[in-house]
Amino acid sequence: MEPEWDDFDPLNLPLCENILFCSQAVYIQRHLENKSYISQTGVTGLSILSTLPSISFSKSFPIDFMHLYYINIIPAMFNHFHGQYFHSKIETSSPDTQ
Repeated sequence: MEPEWDDFDPLNLPLCENILFCSQAVYIQRHLENKSYISQTGVTGLSILSTLPSISFSKSFPIDFMHLYYINIIPAMFNHFHGQYFHSKIETSSPDTQ
């Protein structure tokens, strides 16, 4: 069982290792019906690059600028600045009963 996101110490985060990426990819290739695991890990299969011994997925492919900033942070900041960050869908979609 994997730890919850709030169980991590932000000052001492675990490092990703190449063996973890490869083992997740092998597991997914053997259990393609496990869609929730694919969604959790973001891994959909074993890459052809995994056959190269000089490639380490955790070190060779860092998070790129687009995924780090434009997809994750910018929408969150936009919602926060417009007072929508802490609202749930239920709160924003319910009609006024005045």
